Amino acid sequence: MDINIESETVTRIWAWWAKKGRSEAPRRYLGASVAGHECDRYLWLHFRGLFRERFEGRMYRLFERGRREEEQFIAELRGIGCEVWDRGPDGQQFAVSALGGHFGGHLDAVVRGLPDAPKTPHVAEFKTHNDQSFKKLARAGVKDAKPMHYCQMQIYMGMMKLTRALYLAVNKDDDDLYAERVHFDGDFFKAAMLRVKRIIEQPSAERCAQRRDDWRCRMCPARTVCWHETGTVFARQGTWHDCRSCCHASADTESEGARWTCRWGRPCTVGSACNCPDHLALPVLMDVEVDTATERSVTYRIGDRLVTNGAANGQFTSEELAHIGREPLEHGAVQQIKDTFEGAKVSNQSTIKATLEKYYAEFPPVFEGSVKELPSFMAGKNWQMTRRETGDDGVEWFAFDEEGAYMMVDKAHDKAIVQSDLPF
Repeated sequence: MDINIESETVTRIWAWWAKKGRSEAPRRYLGASVAGHECDRYLWLHFRGLFRERFEGRMYRLFERGRREEEQFIAELRGIGCEVWDRGPDGQQFAVSALGGHFGGHLDAVVRGLPDAPKTPHVAEFKTHNDQSFKKLARAGVKDAKPMHYCQMQIYMGMMKLTRALYLAVNKDDDDLYAERVHFDGDFFKAAMLRVKRIIEQPSAERCAQRRDDWRCRMCPARTVCWHETGTVFARQGTWHDCRSCCHASADTESEGARWTCRWGRPCTVGSACNCPDHLALPVLMDVEVDTATERSVTYRIGDRLVTNGAANGQFTSEELAHIGREPLEHGAVQQIKDTFEGAKVSNQSTIKATLEKYYAEFPPVFEGSVKELPSFMAGKNWQMTRRETGDDGVEWFAFDEEGAYMMVDKAHDKAIVQSDLPF
């Protein structure tokens, strides 16, 4: 018997679940299921789409099991004579929405006819637990054992104008069941909704911890962006950002449709790459200290230098700052290039040095001299910078116009070399 057959089969099943789960479009609203999270910053980053949890295939299968248990619970409640409404007239789960569509959720069901309270309709919330979690729930109750679940039910009761909820849980280890009826708490609901509104409308939010080594932060999926561990000045997860990370955009909580509005009247991009030249990164996402700010730019202090996020000449776009670390900005070479070459775009994601050295052997340089002489040499040349790299020795390497020209700048030794097959 080939004992690897099962292993390969399981591996492919996990891969299928991972592909299926990761292909689902992320929500563009803040969900009631996470509203009880203890950290405002986590919820704020979640709402603005600045991180996304990626799970292994096993976890996506586990989530699906939770959905299957919902069907089982509904069948069991109907089996004991309860009325259960789990779909609206459109055939979809009951949905609740507030704050212009920027906040909402989907109820598992509404149930009436429970033996403990036959006449009172209840919001029904179905959950699965492992053995340890289930035992804690049975001992402490849902409010103390699972505060996020408790908050979720309070929000659903408040938005559905119901006064009771049924929390029905299953122990995945032995199929034991737990049921708890929860009373509506109006003060809790109001406080939760005010918190949600603040998180949605504000341009930043506080962390629940003050140190990155706090156990809550170590385990948090938003850690990389929250604590600026992306290696770049503008912390973002993935290869693009949208308008939700821009100072000019705000969530419209007065009209419907989960709309975002731009201060300058531009259409807002949500859920796909923002190519707006006026994108101004929210300062809370920057791994640098704010020095000054205007409507169109924010200037940051990095060591002894000032760096400006903006669209004007000499300023860095948000896209550039999402590719540049602190060190190249601290020693000033990148700023000099921005000041010297109008419209230059910089990043440090590619390797140019080896290519330049290869061309140096094949073609004589068109310029070789002092760094101070570069501006006059480059005057009138409409080259567009396409790549940039900083060596360990502080030497800057640049590529222009899709590798049609290369330049080396060594400020420490006041030396610059330009090679090109572009017309002069």
